[in-house]
Amino acid sequence: MSLVFDLTELLSPVVEKSGFILEEVKVTPLGRRRQISIIVDGEDRTPNLDEVAGISRVISDLLDKSENLGDQPFTLEVTTPGVDRPLHLPRHWKKNVGRLAEIELL
Repeated sequence: MSLVFDLTELLSPVVEKSGFILEEVKVTPLGRRRQISIIVDGEDRTPNLDEVAGISRVISDLLDKSENLGDQPFTLEVTTPGVDRPLHLPRHWKKNVGRLAEIELL
C-alpha cells in the first residue's frame, strides 16, 4: 500500500470526527524530509482558521505517534482548498452556488 493511502486511512476518521472532510493527502519528498499536505473541507462551508489550527494539532499528534512515517522527518501543512480548485463533486458545486465559476468543456 502507498503512504498516501495509509495516511488517508489514518486521518479520515479524525477529520470526520472534527466535522469536516479529508479532501486530499499529498506527500512530497524534500531532500531528507517529506512535506505532508492535508486538505480539509466542510460539507456546507469551509473551515475557519481556528478550526483548521485545531485539526492541524490533532493530525500532528497522530502523525507523531504513527509508525507509517518511520524515522524520516516531515513538515505538516493543513489547509483548505483554494479558490482555483476544480469542482468535481456535487458538494463542491453546492458550496459554490451564487459564486462566479469558469466552466471549461473538455
